Amino acid sequence: MNHIHRSKISAAVLMALTLSSSMAYSATTTGPTGPAGPTGAKGATGPAGPTGAKGATGAVGPTGAQGPIGPTGAKGATGLQGTAGATGATGAKGATGSLGPTGATGIQGATGATGVGSTGPQGPTGAQGSAGQPQAGNNVGDMQYWDGTQWQIIPLKQPDSNVNPNLTICNSVPTWVFYNNCPGTSPYTIGETGPAGGKVFYVTDGGLHGLEAAPVDQSVGAPWGCYGTSISGAQGTAVGTGASNTVAIVSGCSDIGTAAKIADAYIFNGYTDWFLPSIDELNLLYLQRDVVGGFANFFYWSSSEDDTNLAWNQIFSSGGQSNFLKTFTYLVRPVRAF
Repeated sequence: MNHIHRSKISAAVLMALTLSSSMAYSATTTGPTGPAGPTGAKGATGPAGPTGAKGATGAVGPTGAQGPIGPTGAKGATGLQGTAGATGATGAKGATGSLGPTGATGIQGATGATGVGSTGPQGPTGAQGSAGQPQAGNNVGDMQYWDGTQWQIIPLKQPDSNVNPNLTICNSVPTWVFYNNCPGTSPYTIGETGPAGGKVFYVTDGGLHGLEAAPVDQSVGAPWGCYGTSISGAQGTAVGTGASNTVAIVSGCSDIGTAAKIADAYIFNGYTDWFLPSIDELNLLYLQRDVVGGFANFFYWSSSEDDTNLAWNQIFSSGGQSNFLKTFTYLVRPVRAF
């Protein structure tokens, strides 16, 4: 190959040589692809083509499940009241019938003369009737006496542990008494046997009057009764109110087996006027518990009501007083006044 001096060859010759060399090389072997040139600028958007024909409508899909019912809305305000209709006309009043003629007044008869009769003589006194027949006694040893009108029973009093009863005339009436003491006329002392054979635990008027207790308890488990009901007249707490409390409970409470009814039904030595003590009377009995004797270290009912559900009681172990439910069951010791 001829060596050509580069400074002597023109540009045209050099281009021709290059082109010729390139053509000769391409005729035999493909050279490597050169790197991609940069992307040219985006050409302008061509005009929109015509709209195609509308496709056929698809089949209707199945109906979806019904949604839950929404909450009921608030009630609307009440509308205004309509105007009242017109009142109908009042019917015509019927005609009053004509008054009939008054009949003639009859002639008043003359007043008769007052008779003058004399009082007749008093008739003779009738024969006295036969005496009444004696009543049957309840116990061996009962006696009777004639009070001028009828026969009266004198119940035999049972002796206590130390003293036998004596038959004494008290206010012209044969009476069984202890220590020859007529009730209300002879003095008693605390611890002595009372007129009915109980133990005296309280005295007044120098021992002429007071309270005596039954010798033994009459119940170890009686309710006060009438829970939830207030018994009118049974709220007394003072000394001297136990008897009236008991009467009020017996008449005003229909429950059976109550402490007041047990005390009221007690009969000892023919005496039937025993009662359930008030809370103050029960405290006097507690203070003389050793003199009277026979008490348990437990609660005893009084006849004093506190309210519809509670009543007063006292425990004989310490003397404490409490208002407990009427349904509780406690002991009963009747007392009586003389």
